[in-house]
Amino acid sequence: MEEKTGTNSKNPRITSNKNKKISFAPYNKQLNSDNFKNLQSKRKLKRNKEMELYQSTFPAQNNELVSTSAQNNELGSASPQNNELVYASVQNNELVSTSVQNNELVSTSAQNNELASTSAQNNELVSASAQNNELVYASTQNNELVSTSAQNNELVSAPAQNNELISASAQNNEIVSSPAQNNELLSVPAQNNELVSAPFIAFVIPPQNNGSDMWINNFILFDSVQEQNYEDYQGSRVDGGLYYLF
Repeated sequence: MEEKTGTNSKNPRITSNKNKKISFAPYNKQLNSDNFKNLQSKRKLKRNKEMELYQSTFPAQNNELVSTSAQNNELGSASPQNNELVYASVQNNELVSTSVQNNELVSTSAQNNELASTSAQNNELVSASAQNNELVYASTQNNELVSTSAQNNELVSAPAQNNELISASAQNNEIVSSPAQNNELLSVPAQNNELVSAPFIAFVIPPQNNGSDMWINNFILFDSVQEQNYEDYQGSRVDGGLYYLF
């Protein structure tokens, strides 16, 4: 037989079925029970763990402002230390990463690029902006100003050390390279060129008019390649020779 007693809120309900008894706490006392307090502590512990995970994913130390906005990107990451302002905004990029230390201002903006990376240490200003490029890379150390801007290029690279100003701008070029060390100003602008690089060394093979091989002392340093004749190392004119560039 099944018996039910104490159906009001003051007494517990007891349901008996042969030798089995189940007790229920009154409805008006369940909210003040220890189970509810334990539930509150579990929720607080879970929230603290979520905050720790968020802070470890997006770290910031001793910064006035750290802002990161990304749209339609697989990964957008910005981690600064001891910076006044670090800002990174991207659209439609696969990967955009910006990491700086002890800089006053570091700004990186890119659109429709596969990779845009800017890393700087102890610089006053480092700026890199690119559109529709496969790769744009700018790395500097101990420079006052380093700027690299490119459009519709496959590769634009400008590394510099201990320079006051290094500028490289190009349009519709396959390769534009400007390396410099301890220079005040080095500028290489180019348009619609496949390769812009200066200077270079050429090895000249002169015409074999006398039947002898002239392979020695034929290294010439050119500032530019033009359709004209040059002198070899010994001062003899070389007309119509073959030029091997290194």
